[in-house]
Amino acid sequence: MIHSNKNQLCINDIPLESLAEEYETPLYVYDMDLMHDNLNVIRDAIAYRPLSLHFACMANNNIALLKELSSLQVNIFVCTPGELIIAQTAGFKPNQIVVTGCNFSDSEITQMATSGITLIVNSLQQLLEFTHRKEVKKLGLRISPNIVLPSETINPAVGVKSRVGLPEHEVEKAVCTAEKLNVLINGVHMYIGTNILHHAYFTEAIRTALRVNALRQPAKKQVY
Repeated sequence: MIHSNKNQLCINDIPLESLAEEYETPLYVYDMDLMHDNLNVIRDAIAYRPLSLHFACMANNNIALLKELSSLQVNIFVCTPGELIIAQTAGFKPNQIVVTGCNFSDSEITQMATSGITLIVNSLQQLLEFTHRKEVKKLGLRISPNIVLPSETINPAVGVKSRVGLPEHEVEKAVCTAEKLNVLINGVHMYIGTNILHHAYFTEAIRTALRVNALRQPAKKQVY
């Protein structure tokens, strides 16, 4: 943790000035001990088991940081083929990687479909594009929930005007389409936005995810 020691800013008692002199600037310094502690706080705070935590690659794609997270049994969430390559380079195994995104090319869809990672689709069209690959036997659905968010929300992704995710009213059609193609819908995923500081909105989103999850065919239920 960053603190002051003898009028010097330090991280874990190492003066930041000395780090800047050794490695030059700009320089990013991470406190791995603090990261470990925060990870334990999160795990201890969530009673549900089995529990899998996924780090969003878009938040920080520093390879050294991702390698450390992988060693701590944290999984990873990626949104682009480039992030998938970064995750694989950092040592994440296929069963540790979840991907969802938009505007994938045919070659990118094929790459993902054959990689053994967990796939989550954003739309009915994307569901069809992935299920045309014989390797795809199961998929998750990304949902755009019908909830109202505070005005200060950044990148809101809810309701019919959302740029990502299936509207709630399309979920049953997606499930039926997948069933006809012998593809299992094995979970739901939801992103509602950022800069949301009120827990009530997350509680409502979780309730929505659980309600939507109940619409699909019986299976091992997961909420991503």
